[in-house]
Amino acid sequence: MAFITACLHVVSPAGLFLSAPYSESLFSLLSFTGSFLYLWSGRELEAGNIFQSNTAALASAIIFGLSCMVRSNGLLNGIFFLHDFILQIYGVITGANGKSNTLFSRLFRIGILGAGGLIIALGLVLPQAIAWKDYCTAGSNRPWCSNTFPSIYFYVQDYYWDVGMFRYWTLPNVPLFLLAAPMLTLMIVSGVWGIGIKNTAGTQSIDFDKTLLRKLAFPQLLLAVMAIVTYHVQIITRISSGYMVWYWWVAYQMSAGRAAEEVKGKDWTKFVVRYMVLYGIIQSVLFAGFLPPA
Repeated sequence: MAFITACLHVVSPAGLFLSAPYSESLFSLLSFTGSFLYLWSGRELEAGNIFQSNTAALASAIIFGLSCMVRSNGLLNGIFFLHDFILQIYGVITGANGKSNTLFSRLFRIGILGAGGLIIALGLVLPQAIAWKDYCTAGSNRPWCSNTFPSIYFYVQDYYWDVGMFRYWTLPNVPLFLLAAPMLTLMIVSGVWGIGIKNTAGTQSIDFDKTLLRKLAFPQLLLAVMAIVTYHVQIITRISSGYMVWYWWVAYQMSAGRAAEEVKGKDWTKFVVRYMVLYGIIQSVLFAGFLPPA
């Protein structure tokens, strides 16, 4: 399954964006590395290795912070830290699982998670602060400098790209929604599967970490929804490359899931792979002509 997942990333619908010196490949690297360190942190915590766990958590936050500098949707990875931060506070207040760790270690863990969340947020805020310093000092009259949140990023997205809630919902953009529909379907269905709202038959054949799967699935699902209501929807075909649950879901259906009697005959996975390969070819022609999925 791991090998199939890696192969699916190679033929990802991001296509040329992963082959060229563009932000998608770097974001995927940072997103996957940060997720690995986050997983490692959780495993070390379960084993009682507090120092190693907290070190891995901070390293994960730094990597996620760097991913925010590459793509703003890297901020969604902060949900991991927010989830555990709230859970740890709840545990301290209620005394849940208090016997496994001392109060000091739990409070220290809360501090680590809080610091990690701030580091991730800094990855988005720092470039904006640098831009503000460069463009909004010495009496600049740029319109975004006087905003409540003077962000050059949000101004460019709003003014030049016309990005905003439901702004993309126009009749001429219907073909672009159709272009994004296969990838949106994969991300939403696999996200629901990962969160556990809908359990896929045969999951007992692979030992999934259910808690981790839910944490990883929620940002992916949230990104898909944001793409539908806010973004230029066609970009989902390339920014999806930095999220792993949909890869896992397709790989699962192609490997262990295929062997299970209750999911036998799901040959639709071959159409998913064909779509990914063909879209990569079509995308290169469209993008060379300055057409979507840019």
